[in-house]
Amino acid sequence: MARCLIERRNKIVDAFLTGMARLDRFDVRQGRLEWAFIGRKTAPAVQVQWSVFDNETDERRMLAGETSPQMPQAAENTGYLVAELSDGRGPAVSVYVRTIADRKFVIGVERGFPNGKAN
Repeated sequence: MARCLIERRNKIVDAFLTGMARLDRFDVRQGRLEWAFIGRKTAPAVQVQWSVFDNETDERRMLAGETSPQMPQAAENTGYLVAELSDGRGPAVSVYVRTIADRKFVIGVERGFPNGKAN
């Protein structure tokens, strides 16, 4: 019975957690945005694009050339950054990072879904 339940759980995970939705456990460590891949399939190649995020207007200003998990140096005192993670095929995940002096920490994650809604 336990084997049957595990198999059922795995089928559900495979059906609903696809692409970037399998990224989880976001954290900033040693100046880098890190994440874990959950699931049984191979982790997708992740593309990163950093932007400065204006918390008052919800506007993003893309930081040209900032395309690695490394935290952007040019945006040390901006208040908020957002990293858009994608695999180039499906919906992206936006990870919001708060920057205060020398501290940086994840404050939110927004997942895009195929129907166009975010969660």
